[in-house]
Amino acid sequence: MAEEENTEEENTEEKKGSGKNLIIMIALGVVILAIGAGGAMFFMGSDEGTEAEMAEEIKDEPMVENQMSLYHELHPAFVANFSGKSKKNYMQVYIVAMAHEEDVI
Repeated sequence: MAEEENTEEENTEEKKGSGKNLIIMIALGVVILAIGAGGAMFFMGSDEGTEAEMAEEIKDEPMVENQMSLYHELHPAFVANFSGKSKKNYMQVYIVAMAHEEDVI
């Protein structure tokens, strides 16, 4: 009889503990979601007047049309070796840079 009472008390304590854990987990989830939503609103929000300032800056810049593009190939090609059981053991990458001014290249 005493053993049955002890088991019932332990089951009741486990249920209370699991209920507390559930409440803590839910509260933690709500806090994390609130922080994420606040961060998203902060970073994605736009300031008033920013678009107008950008439009003014674009108007001030001279328009350049039909500018010649200059290309420069970087030699030698970049090669990366892979170890493993795959059939492909290396990767080779060719890079070409494009600019509108010779000084940049």
